[in-house]
Amino acid sequence: MKKLKYTQIENVVLVGTSHIAKESVDNVAAVIDHFHAAGSCVVGVELDKQRFYSLVSGQKQATIFSLENIKRFGFKGFVFAMLASIFTEKLAKVVGAKPGDDMLSAIRTAKKCDLVIALLDQPIQITLRHFSQKLTWKEKWHFFVDICAGFLFPKQQIKKYGLENIDLRKVPPETLIRKLLFYVKERYPNIYTVLISERNQYMVQKIRKFQQKYPEKIIIAVIGAGHEEGMKKLLEN
Repeated sequence: MKKLKYTQIENVVLVGTSHIAKESVDNVAAVIDHFHAAGSCVVGVELDKQRFYSLVSGQKQATIFSLENIKRFGFKGFVFAMLASIFTEKLAKVVGAKPGDDMLSAIRTAKKCDLVIALLDQPIQITLRHFSQKLTWKEKWHFFVDICAGFLFPKQQIKKYGLENIDLRKVPPETLIRKLLFYVKERYPNIYTVLISERNQYMVQKIRKFQQKYPEKIIIAVIGAGHEEGMKKLLEN
């Protein structure tokens, strides 16, 4: 049996995932089964209501990325979401997966075990609206430069960030995650705040509410690996 990958802080279990990795799909299911067998638990996922229903219904593109949402999300947030979705879809095809397979694994395993499912993430429209409001011209220029560098010098960029031997079927090692997050925080501070820091705080607040509601249960939070270390620090403090 493979070693389970998770971080436990008191009665909270953080399961860091890659949204397109087969390793994450298997690990999420195994962790939930493990803690369910040991006692009662709640399964939290890095989703809001809109993304939850879109994911389980298979209507994600049509539901979230319709033109009517430009006004709600802000143009920059809408464009970012579109580009991120396209990029993730392409990476997922490389490994024969679908974006969100890790969250679906958590949802299906929780339903199989008849467990409460908790939606932890901030509503997508708030995140993207904040993205539109806080993105600076300097960050937009950095974004343009980095995209050009990626197209013109792909091998150098891959080597620069230590991505030469990365296996998309697995969760990236912690050292690589820290390196990439540090780069984003330094080069794109407002993007880091919106996509990482704000959501870390929001999800920890939601976890605290479920701890109060279910004090006798283990709270299993299935989140992207980029959130794990930050949420761990917040929970410990």
